[in-house]
Amino acid sequence: MIYRTIPSVDIIAAESQKVVTEVATFLLYISYLRRISLIFN
Repeated sequence: MIYRTIPSVDIIAAESQKVVTEVATFLLYISYLRRISLIFN
């Protein structure tokens, strides 16, 4: 693989994976809060 010789590609991939995970967690958190507010209203 050509990409294996470039460490920056791995770093970018790891960072983007981290961002995707954080965004998914944030969206789950928002939907969870919305569900709770619907229950209490």
